[in-house]
Amino acid sequence: MMVNCPKCNFLQPKDQYCANCGVNMETWVPPKKPAWKKIVFNWMFQLGVLFVVILGVVLWDNFNSQKQSKDPRWNELPTASPRPQRQRSAEPSPRQVKARAAQQPTEAQTQSFAPPPKPEAAKANGANEKETQATLEQSVRAKLFLVRRDQIEAAFANGQRVDDGVATIDKNDFKKLLKSGGRSWTSVDSMSKSFQFNKPKLLFSGERNPDTGQNLGFYFEVMVYNNNDPNSFTIELRIWNELKIGGDPTDPISLEISVPRKSYLMVSRFVAKDQGFSEEERAFFDSSSSLAALNSEAFSEDFSDLVLVLELK
Repeated sequence: MMVNCPKCNFLQPKDQYCANCGVNMETWVPPKKPAWKKIVFNWMFQLGVLFVVILGVVLWDNFNSQKQSKDPRWNELPTASPRPQRQRSAEPSPRQVKARAAQQPTEAQTQSFAPPPKPEAAKANGANEKETQATLEQSVRAKLFLVRRDQIEAAFANGQRVDDGVATIDKNDFKKLLKSGGRSWTSVDSMSKSFQFNKPKLLFSGERNPDTGQNLGFYFEVMVYNNNDPNSFTIELRIWNELKIGGDPTDPISLEISVPRKSYLMVSRFVAKDQGFSEEERAFFDSSSSLAALNSEAFSEDFSDLVLVLELK
């Protein structure tokens, strides 16, 4: 007769002792499990613990969502831009800077838990706040247009011609010109950056070549001088392009000009029309909103040109 050992479950002929583990099979009694093991390894207990954990995560997430929705500072944070991806500067935009500045405690809030400053310190702090606020509000916006030749001449005639392809125009006159020109002014791209006086600010318009990692497009380096003139700004502008895939950038255009306040600076003829592009380059330009204009028939046949319009705020 064959039996199983009650301890190790070894199958053997019936005997008093197990041939495998040596236990007395007639008197051996299995040890009792501790009470905590019975509870922990019970499937109903384990299911209950899992339910409590899931419920806690859901309640915590709901609590954070309600807290953020009640905080007005969360409503002032900038939303994601729907524009095509391009190389972005690590420096925050003016809108982000203003949103971050709005998160700082106001003077009324700080006075509730801080002692009143001395008169001298209060004056210094007020001056610093005004200077900081002035810096935050200073920004430069560059817009690219594809414009018909006759409309470019009309714009320069309505403004003040400074050099060949360079002119300033009053903001109101420019808006009237856009309205009358209609579809002759095709918006190609728009860039905006905050700036500090006497420090160069680089604006880039184009795309990054995924094969070479090179930025292809137009580069606008702007530096605004603080000449303490209430009627005008002095601007130094450098323009160059790296449109050739794997090639060297073209010679930059550099100019320094005094721009009346409430006026725009217009620059044209910064793209050489005799520069030929390969089929590979033209296919790459189609993926970019700013470079695709170079493939247009009006541009290639010299019926239109790219115009940079620079605005200081």
